[in-house]
Amino acid sequence: MSLDEEMKRAFAIFLEAYEESGGDPAEMDLESLKETIGERYDLYIIDQNNVVAYTTKELDRGLDFSNSGAFTKFLNETREGDAYVGDRVSKGIRDVENIQKYAYYPTPDHKYLLELSYSLTKEDARFLLKYGNTVEELQPLNPYLKSVHLYEILGNIIGNNKVSDPEMKELVKREVIDKKTDYIIRDKDTGEATVIRYVDLSNPEKGADMSLAVAFTYDEKMLEDQINSVICFQLGVYMIFVALFFILLILMTKAITKPVGEIVEDVDAIAGGDFNHEIRSSGVKEFAQLEKSITNMIDRIVGALNEKTVLLHEVHHRVKNNLQIISGIIQLQSRNIDDESAKQALLMCENRIRTLSSVHDTLYRSEDLSFINSKEHFSTLAVNIMQSLSCPEKCKVELDLYIEKRSLPIDIVIPLSLIINEIVSNSLKYAFEGRETGKIGIKFREDRGRLILDVWDDGIGLPDDYDRRRPGSLGLKLVKRLVEDQLKGTMTVNTDTGTWYSFEIPGE
Repeated sequence: MSLDEEMKRAFAIFLEAYEESGGDPAEMDLESLKETIGERYDLYIIDQNNVVAYTTKELDRGLDFSNSGAFTKFLNETREGDAYVGDRVSKGIRDVENIQKYAYYPTPDHKYLLELSYSLTKEDARFLLKYGNTVEELQPLNPYLKSVHLYEILGNIIGNNKVSDPEMKELVKREVIDKKTDYIIRDKDTGEATVIRYVDLSNPEKGADMSLAVAFTYDEKMLEDQINSVICFQLGVYMIFVALFFILLILMTKAITKPVGEIVEDVDAIAGGDFNHEIRSSGVKEFAQLEKSITNMIDRIVGALNEKTVLLHEVHHRVKNNLQIISGIIQLQSRNIDDESAKQALLMCENRIRTLSSVHDTLYRSEDLSFINSKEHFSTLAVNIMQSLSCPEKCKVELDLYIEKRSLPIDIVIPLSLIINEIVSNSLKYAFEGRETGKIGIKFREDRGRLILDVWDDGIGLPDDYDRRRPGSLGLKLVKRLVEDQLKGTMTVNTDTGTWYSFEIPGE
């Protein structure tokens, strides 16, 4: 027979005694009735004000449930009903030592509510509630869990012989049960944390609230040490992974960039003029195809350049030959002219043509058809002019050269060559009259991105009747036009000591 069935039989005796008293609890002998029903029972009679007016348990006499919220409503509804209502198994409100099973039955006149409590042994309570077993099963599942305590809605410990600590009882009731929320307590000295969870087991059909508060006490220090150990291990694994990743990345990068770097170096070498330089093979299929394509492209470019070089060499050679033919014709013609001034004019014209021819001759003999070595060309030009026009028997003229080595394009070399020819020729003709020795100097250099050409002599200076602006002064007029119009430069003339021409033109 279940406990509820047994308590229903006890209520039959209780109700019969109430009816025999004429509905007056004061006429009932509750102690005798308790002996009849059983010693483990306590009898209660709750009046319409929800106050325990009569009871066999003196400790609970006068308990007032008139302001107990949902429980008050439950008592009123049960009093107005006509059926047995079984309730919770828990400790009493005042008797916190013993565990009771409670049940209720309304009187037929609905003036009172009869209540029975059945005192359970520890074994019965453990069997009925199963809380002790639950706690015993929980703790082995978590090595950091030091203890588990269950509290009922009044803050009393359930399923444990331990008496509730008053402060803990009050805290559980105030912060967890009443607020129906969780609460955490941390003890920094012991390194423990107590997490109190609210378990809502309330049932509107039951009078008592069976909700619980479950307090889990953890060893946070042990947990923190374990977490730190796991984090250190994971960090170590992560660092190893990162190191391996970067090593692999470096190896892969080198495997990719090395062939690319070699191809770039080979292309740079070819771009620098070493057309016989071969593209190194990396052995990688994709790069091998790229290397083959670059090699084929370079072969075609080299073939085209060779054709262009041959053609340009031929052009410069033919231009040089044609200029030499013209120079020869002028030389032959001058022999048949008796007018000395006309003869000198033809001779100057021949020198200019010879100067142009020397530029093309230099290009013809050079491997680079776009640029001319300034030091080699200007030095050769100056020596040729000296050999052609100087007369050592009358005046021994010394040539002083300081020419920097620069690669100059042909559109700069030709005007500068004509300028040197005109000024050196004028110096040889006019600067040393009546002198046995003399000096002509040529200085060419680069200064802050501009090209500087100085041509000078230590002769007598310009003659008094010489005017470079007059129409007949073709030489210096040509020089001025070459500097200002073609080279976009400036010209300065100084005659303090001899004659000094200085030309400044933009760089390449």
